[in-house]
Amino acid sequence: MKYYKDQKQYKGKITLAKTSKVLKTAKNQFEIPMGDKTYIFVEVDKKEQQEYTADPDGESELFTNDIDKWIETIEEVINNL
Repeated sequence: MKYYKDQKQYKGKITLAKTSKVLKTAKNQFEIPMGDKTYIFVEVDKKEQQEYTADPDGESELFTNDIDKWIETIEEVINNL
């Protein structure tokens, strides 16, 4: 997975493996621990989300702010490795 700072500046990538874990750590946050580094994913607020999607509600087929959907999708990728 590629990750960015402020949705524009490419920072690097996360290489998932069969042993990767996704941990929900808060209502709006989850983590992927990877050896000596832990990647933290935080849900953006509605106003900020609308800046990055064409849909006025901030949701689209390719973009969701639902943390549980993110976790489910990443776990599905891990299980299919």
